[in-house]
Parts: sequence; C-alpha cells; structure tokens
Amino acid sequence: MVKEEGFRLFVPHSFLPVEGGAQRYLYDICSSMDPENLVVFAPPPEDEEKCRIFDQAQAMEIVRIEACRSRWSMPGALVRAYFIFKSHHSSRLFRNFFRLCKFLILSLSYRSLALGVTSVLRAITARMGGEKIDIIHDGYILPSGLASYALHCFFGIPYVLYTYAKELYVWEEDVVCRSLMKEMLHRASAVVTISDFTRRKLMDLGVKEERIFMLPPVVSIPRLRSSAEGDVNGLRRRYGIGRQKVLLTISHLVERKGQDMVIRALPRVLEKYPDTLYLIGGRGEREDYLKRSVRQLGLENKILFIGLVTEEDISLHYRMCDIFIMTSRRIGNDMEGFGIVYLEAGYWEKPVIAGRSGGVEDAVVDGVTGLLVDPWSEAEIAAAICSLLGDGERARRLGVAARERVIGEFTFDPGERIDDLTRRVLRGER
Repeated sequence: MVKEEGFRLFVPHSFLPVEGGAQRYLYDICSSMDPENLVVFAPPPEDEEKCRIFDQAQAMEIVRIEACRSRWSMPGALVRAYFIFKSHHSSRLFRNFFRLCKFLILSLSYRSLALGVTSVLRAITARMGGEKIDIIHDGYILPSGLASYALHCFFGIPYVLYTYAKELYVWEEDVVCRSLMKEMLHRASAVVTISDFTRRKLMDLGVKEERIFMLPPVVSIPRLRSSAEGDVNGLRRRYGIGRQKVLLTISHLVERKGQDMVIRALPRVLEKYPDTLYLIGGRGEREDYLKRSVRQLGLENKILFIGLVTEEDISLHYRMCDIFIMTSRRIGNDMEGFGIVYLEAGYWEKPVIAGRSGGVEDAVVDGVTGLLVDPWSEAEIAAAICSLLGDGERARRLGVAARERVIGEFTFDPGERIDDLTRRVLRGER
C-alpha cells in the first residue's frame, strides 16, 4: 500500500550504539522526531547483536546500511534509483544532466566517496521501493550526503545537511571534496549547525545566513540522572582516592583534547595544592604517549588513567570531581565543534576549565559557567586550576550558574525543532 504522505529519511553517517558526541547528538534528534513515516539509515553495525538489541528498542525505524565494496557499482545504483523512484517524483534529469555528470566524475575519483554514495543509495532503494520521499536529512556531508544530492538532482527532493566543524576545514583543503561540499551546501534547503563558530565558517563558504539553522547539542537530564545512581564515596574508594581534590577529564585520548597540557601544568598546581589528583577517563591513540609523559614527570601517584567511563556511571564521575577540565585546542584542521561534556559536568554544578578554541565558547561562558584558557599555555591552565582550588566560593558560583544555563538553554526537544524545520522546508519557507 502506497502512502499519500511521503517519508522523511535521516542518514546519520554515524550512530548509536557507537558512543561519541556526534553519535549522541544525532540520536537525540532522531529519537525525539515524530516516528511516523521516519526511516533512519544508519551505518553498518560493528557489533551485530548489540545493534540488533538497540534498534529493536527504538520507536523509530532503523535500517542498517550494508557496505559496498566496488566504486564501479555507483553508476548502476544511480540508474536503479532513478527508475525506482520516478513513479512518485517528477524527473529533473535533463535539467540537471551536466550537474549530475560532474557529480559522477568527482565522486568516482575517490573510492571512499563512491562507496559511500553507493551504499546509501542501495539501502534507500531497497527499503523505500517506489515510495514517495518528502525530504532527506543528512548527518554528514561527505560521503553519505552525496546520495541525497543525487536524488535532489534527479527529482528535486529537498535535503538538509548537518555540520559540526572539523569536516568543513578538512574537505576545504581537497579540490574534489571542496567542489562537492560547496555545491551541496549551495543546493541544500537548510544547513543545521551546532555553534556560532561553525555558523561563521558556513557563511565564509557562501551559505546564506537565513539558510543556517542553529541547533546546539542538548543535555538529556533523565539520561544523566540515570547514570548518577550510586555511592560517590564508593567510587572514590574504587580508585583509592582519599580526601584529595579531584580534576577530571572524560574524552577520547586524542591530541586535540589537551590532556597532555593538563599533565604538564600539574607540577605548578601541586606546588600550591599538593593534595590534588588528576583522573583521565577514556581510550584512544594517545594513551601510551600520555602515560609516558606522566612517568617522565614523576606524576604516577598524582594522575590516574581510569579507562573507558561507561554511560551507566558517567554522572557518578561528574559528581565525584571538584573541577572538570578539558583544554581542547585546534590541531591543524582538527578542533572541538562544541563540547557536550562541559554541559554535562555543569549540570552537576561542577566548574569547568576549557580551552578557548573552536566552538567551545558556545558551551562555556568565560567567568560565568567556567573558565576559558589558552590551551597552549601551561601557566594559564595551572593558574585557572589554582584559582578554583583556592576559591571554593567562586567555584561554587560557576557550578551553580552552569547548571542554571544547562536547564534554561540546553534541555529543549531537538526533534520538535527539526520537525518544525522540515515542515517549513516542505512549505517552501526558510
């Protein structure tokens, strides 16, 4: 039976149950959208059983994409999609013929782009059959968004792109990716982004301000509270922590997160506040390097690597710490797009110290909800830590203000806002 109302598709590129800031951001949007006529095309599962259990628990329909292995399958996937969907959509093939030719040549030039387009198109074609598609939301521009661009060229199906930060700078450096990205941004009905930092970058790339839709990450209070249950003192005993003041970082162990700078700043802090302990949560490629740095500085008794902090007890860790610190910085084209962990710690009234870079200034209001520091300055990082350890009343005020801001500005319903954006796009509004 063919529905009179068309479907809304969402292609997140990366998705839960794989954990990460972008994955959580896109899940929060999809899971709070109206599930009626919504189909989410998520990437292939890393753990099939875990994905199966996760997908079955959702109100929305989730289709897992199967990875394609040959870039030369792309032309066939395009032809099949055209003939499958033309019964419900007016063809714009001839009007956009030269644009499609350019798209095909550029996409085939990179194997990863062609494979991404083919995988998404095949999944959409297999699931949707000849059904009508009203709009496509793409959680990432390249490569998955290229499938939406192709369907837009074929039939004029509107699409919405989601942007973060790093990818805009990375793709800008490559002539093929830059050409595709700018064309897709130009043709998108709307571009969703997470911070003022990325909004300015989109405008630099030629996106008109009225087509940019600001949607910062949200804090799910029920999720945070469900992971707060437990005994904080028991957690301190687990790590062998007595009455020390605790600094905490929870993030991937990658260069831009700045754990190394906190490690280097710690000796200055210990001169004034020797009863301080730094806990580093997370896994990543820099783990061995960071552990070597700790040994070289003789800080083995002052820095603990606590490994992956699970969703089940992340809030318990926020509650345990005195200061949450993540001095993110820009490394080439790698930067922080926002930093949801600052808000999560803030909800538990913890003062935060953050690196002044990327979109972090949207997450942390300097001197109000936390302190922004030069992420390359050991002295400035150490001074910020000491200022909060030495002034408990100031630390308390920052934490209280952080919680108030989280509750007042970051607990809205993202799906409702995206549903409203969808309706406006379909009505031809901006």
